[in-house]
Amino acid sequence: MQLHLTCLLAAAGIDPAQGPPDAEQWPRLLALLEAERTHPPAVLEALGAGLCLLDGAGRITYANVTAQRLCGRDAATLAGQPLDELLTSPGGATPLLRPGGGRACPDEGLLVRAGGGPPLPVAYLLTPLAEQPGAVLLLLDQTERLRDQEALHESRERLHHIIETSPDLITVIALDGLMLVANSAFRHVLGQEPYFVVGGPMEDVFHPEDLPALTATFEEALAERDRLPAHGLEMTARARHRAGHWVPLELRAQVLTDAGGTPVAWLVLARDVTERLRAEQLTHQARDEAERASRAKNDFLSRMSHELRTPLNAILGFAQLLETDATSPAQVEGVGFILKAGRHLLDLINETLDIARIEAGRLELHPEPVRLRMLVEEVLQLVRPLAAEQRVLCHVDQPLDDGMAVLADEQRLKQVLLNLLSNAIKYNHAGGRVIIRWQAPGGGRLRLLVQDTGAGMAPEQLGRLFTPFDRLGAERGSTQGTGLGLALSLRLMEAMDGTITAESLPGTGSTFALTLPVASPPATAGDRTPACPPAIIPALAEALVLYIEDNLSNFRLVERILAQRPAVQLLAAMQGSLGVDLARQHRPRLILLDANLPDMHGAEVLSRLRALPETRDIPVVIVSADAIPAHVERLRAAGAQDYITKPINVRRFLDAVDGLLAGPAPVRAG
Repeated sequence: MQLHLTCLLAAAGIDPAQGPPDAEQWPRLLALLEAERTHPPAVLEALGAGLCLLDGAGRITYANVTAQRLCGRDAATLAGQPLDELLTSPGGATPLLRPGGGRACPDEGLLVRAGGGPPLPVAYLLTPLAEQPGAVLLLLDQTERLRDQEALHESRERLHHIIETSPDLITVIALDGLMLVANSAFRHVLGQEPYFVVGGPMEDVFHPEDLPALTATFEEALAERDRLPAHGLEMTARARHRAGHWVPLELRAQVLTDAGGTPVAWLVLARDVTERLRAEQLTHQARDEAERASRAKNDFLSRMSHELRTPLNAILGFAQLLETDATSPAQVEGVGFILKAGRHLLDLINETLDIARIEAGRLELHPEPVRLRMLVEEVLQLVRPLAAEQRVLCHVDQPLDDGMAVLADEQRLKQVLLNLLSNAIKYNHAGGRVIIRWQAPGGGRLRLLVQDTGAGMAPEQLGRLFTPFDRLGAERGSTQGTGLGLALSLRLMEAMDGTITAESLPGTGSTFALTLPVASPPATAGDRTPACPPAIIPALAEALVLYIEDNLSNFRLVERILAQRPAVQLLAAMQGSLGVDLARQHRPRLILLDANLPDMHGAEVLSRLRALPETRDIPVVIVSADAIPAHVERLRAAGAQDYITKPINVRRFLDAVDGLLAGPAPVRAG
């Protein structure tokens, strides 16, 4: 039977896979069915479409299984059912077809289902019988097709909504440069109605200076389409606004192809980057302003440091000389007050500059593994005189193993620890204690604790502890301090990837904790070799020293200091150019050079001295109030043998002079 049906359909030119018979195929099938009267029920039941036979009055006389399923009724119920009660069409009632009095009528309609359910959308073909009244009705369920159409329509509507509501320009550009599509964003980005853009060339939209690059990029991309990135081409261009100005755009393009894979157009998304470029410009301007402000602040601090150090040089320098000459207790006490106040002011200047360098990101750090035991021993050695004076006991509560090390700048960590221990001693009481211990909190960190038995602090004071210049009321007492030590310590610890915290309660003392990354100990174990005591300077032969300095008080101070070396003859020059001439003429054994001179900078003077054959081998020591590390290193690299910072430390100054004068005299040129 299946073979017979297949042959029958093939004879009528019908392919079941292509759907029901059309208006030409159906009469041929009916003719074959009439010729095959012995098997019509089997053939009709095997059809995938619903099939009904109608009499001349339009009533159903036969319905196959598929038609029964579509109508929701069995064959007995459908028998005699008028067609117009089952099927409605948009064109109204279906006409009855008389034999030979009509033609096949394809249409769509709604099939009324039993039980009052929703009608079923169907496509139908009503064909009159050739030899008797009646017709054949072919029904095809359209539910899935309509559902697919609706989904496709919704998808198109959604895509259209996305395109039209996009804040970015969306356009399709043909390969010849014509604009085929333009969304609503053209209206608010470029002030152009989309329909004015569509059909026009790219030249109507893009800046003429940008068009060659755009065209070349498109052509190169098509030539190497296989190498296009997945996200498409990325370009920038300017587009014309209706008001006449140009709008900067950031473009991204994807190639569009036909069914055969041949490129036909470009899909281009363009974003207005005006605000972003303006924000970047403002950011650059703000950065430039910040850098200028930072440079101005650094210049001011450098100048302030120089201006403050210059008078301090005379105050502390002459005070040190007076200290050596003081004979009575009253003189010793008075000079002590001068030195104490002067050094306090110097500490204040140094700490202010350190904080400024940290904030400007100019503080130079040299992280390296630092052995805690050696560091703690050195700092304890430094604070022992203060502890003895205050009658405070300092000790290490837990042994520090020689292998315990942290990653830090050794000098800066020593500075922080020295500040904590000094505070713990100064703000303690007679008979009090300062205890050092350590902890290993994990996470590759090591913690050093400094605990004292002082008066402690209230919770509200802890919140102000690291505020610059806030001494928490201690300024009303007799304990000296700048109010900057802890603020500087906090910034130094943060710069070394560490932390500093404090805990305290009134009457129980305070505990400060320094936490730093753990490091492998340096390869060389053991304690440092203690510094050798200064050697006894032999009697110096007569030597001429040239001092190039424009400040008279500074010159008088150096003159008084060198009076302790009777063999030294001091020659003065208050201008750089004069100093160079005197050096060339007299060829002194040593040149002392100020960095800030009225006619030229000390660096230029040094350069001229090193360029002249008569002076290139004379040692030069910079004596300056400029304490900026970068300036110090620059002048050392330029050929200065030493750099002494004002205010002059008399002992340090004499050691430097003695060392250079005790060496072999430079070879005279000429």
